[in-house]
Amino acid sequence: MDTPREPDVSSCVNAFLAAREWVSMMKAPATSDEASAISLPGVRGIAVMLRFEGRVIGGGEDWPGGVGDDRMLRRAVARAIAEAMGDDLIRNLDPVLRDSSGQRLSIEIDFAGRPEPLLGRTFDDCASRIDRGLDGIALRRGYPGSISWHVAFPSHLIASNTARSPRGTIERLVRESGLPPKDLDELSRIEPIGIFRFVSFRLAQSSPTAPPQPRGRGVSRVIDGEVTRASVVSHAMGILRRFSRALPPEEGNEAMPKGIGLFGNYSPVRDSYEPLIAPPQDQAFVAWAAAAVAVSPSFTDADRAEARALSLRVLRDFIETTPTESRPLDTVPAMAGVVCAIELLIQTPDSDGMPPPEDLLETARLAREKLTERLMRGNNINERALASLAAAMTVGTERRMVLAAELRKLLVSLWGLPKQDSSRDSSRDQFISILPWLVLSDTHYARATGEPSVHTTEAHAAMRLLLLVQAGFSELVSETDLRGGFRLNGERRAGVTSQSLRPGLALAGMLAHGGFMPAETPEDIQTIATFRERLVALLRFSQELTMTGDLPLFFRNPKRVEGGVREALWDSDQSVPANAMAVLVDVTALQTDLWAPLPKPAAVPEAATTSSEPEHAAKDGETVPETPETPSRHE
Repeated sequence: MDTPREPDVSSCVNAFLAAREWVSMMKAPATSDEASAISLPGVRGIAVMLRFEGRVIGGGEDWPGGVGDDRMLRRAVARAIAEAMGDDLIRNLDPVLRDSSGQRLSIEIDFAGRPEPLLGRTFDDCASRIDRGLDGIALRRGYPGSISWHVAFPSHLIASNTARSPRGTIERLVRESGLPPKDLDELSRIEPIGIFRFVSFRLAQSSPTAPPQPRGRGVSRVIDGEVTRASVVSHAMGILRRFSRALPPEEGNEAMPKGIGLFGNYSPVRDSYEPLIAPPQDQAFVAWAAAAVAVSPSFTDADRAEARALSLRVLRDFIETTPTESRPLDTVPAMAGVVCAIELLIQTPDSDGMPPPEDLLETARLAREKLTERLMRGNNINERALASLAAAMTVGTERRMVLAAELRKLLVSLWGLPKQDSSRDSSRDQFISILPWLVLSDTHYARATGEPSVHTTEAHAAMRLLLLVQAGFSELVSETDLRGGFRLNGERRAGVTSQSLRPGLALAGMLAHGGFMPAETPEDIQTIATFRERLVALLRFSQELTMTGDLPLFFRNPKRVEGGVREALWDSDQSVPANAMAVLVDVTALQTDLWAPLPKPAAVPEAATTSSEPEHAAKDGETVPETPETPSRHE
């Protein structure tokens, strides 16, 4: 009789409860004891992890290589307990306390299903068929009678943050098997070898007394209906508060001098920042994102004041360089971030009516000068797009970088990038990478000048292509928790990461500015409805990526983890740019009519005329008087 392909859920839950009792006593029953016999239909292997306050201190596996017996759980738990007893944390305890230490350990158990062979001639072929965070990987070598298995369970890959690289895992298993470092086709000439994938059912506790819950990829924590204006506001503020916790003491100390700046990308698994201090462009990006919150009417006065203080603090540390730091205005992204942040802060004086300090205004002036030169002479497309956005934010002010006509000419050139070489994927990828900057540039330019300059046709064409690769709008079950993310690298199983936030910002920007979304015909209204649905899904994915609820409790330092956006659902690293981008997406989405009823088609008069310039439209050589309404428009 054929055995089930996947583990039986109810049997796994009962097994977990038995394991919980054994761990609490720090002793598994003897193999001969009937209590050690736990039937697990469909389970081919087991991995047990024991944690103390988020740190893994013990682990055990059992992989029979075929249909398992009813002692698999007992063997795996006994090995995990033995390893935990050898950890310094428990080994150094008084013997009386050592025996009861298991009551302070939480458990995670991975129940593996039937392994399925991965067809391919190379490791890359096999790796491309792995669903990261969902699949385990197994390697079998040898002839009948001398077969050995080497296994990587999904829980271990997630806990070590190595699920991002299936090829790397396969190569590790090859090394563990004792085979030489050659590719699959060459190894097959030495002796029989097979690479397999397997699904698993994972149960875990966030604390020793918490009930077991399904954990990992495939289990959505957020649904579209939970994406509300309040949840988006809370999400943005959670990220900003995580940034605030990633700042060293403001007055400095012996280890960290004053003004050292924002910490870099954070690794929850290692509980370390790498690099220790974020590069200038990343710090400027955070200052810009915080300033965007500071000017948004969607946030409370207290939240806006908190965001303004964070932006100013990051900027101040940014300009105070230490001997080990690079100069702050050496890169275009850094300069553009500073200009965008300062422009927003200028529009929103603090509670005492004071503008940003003079030294920050001087830094912004220097950044504008350098950006202007790069804007007109630079060859890097992404840098020119960022410089254009900075220029667009200043075009209607006395601080303008270039004349409006010059900026418009540059924007036309950048929007025409796909037409310049439509046959090359690199050109298309470049355009997608700069799309949010172009959408925001058009928005600021149109608002400052009153000219109908938005490139609606080009923006819609690019977005339609992107929507074709947005996850969660197909019948693939494995995409449930990926819903809303964009598959940007063409790989079905690995392409949905925090990079999705970049096109997400473009989508939010289009919906936030009416010039991109005409509402004249039923087809226009349907497009608005589609774009709204897709933006809600993207916001859902952003929140899914975020470490909230009990997720931080699975890591060493929950306080540092809380509120951070992961690189992917299978990659716990939290990069500074991705978190800043998530805030910009949230702020821009809050400018839209996302939760309002759909508009009704407008009647189009036969003799339609182009929109006239508003009373205060900027012309070359003039500035627009800033009004109280301006802050809410400059995100």
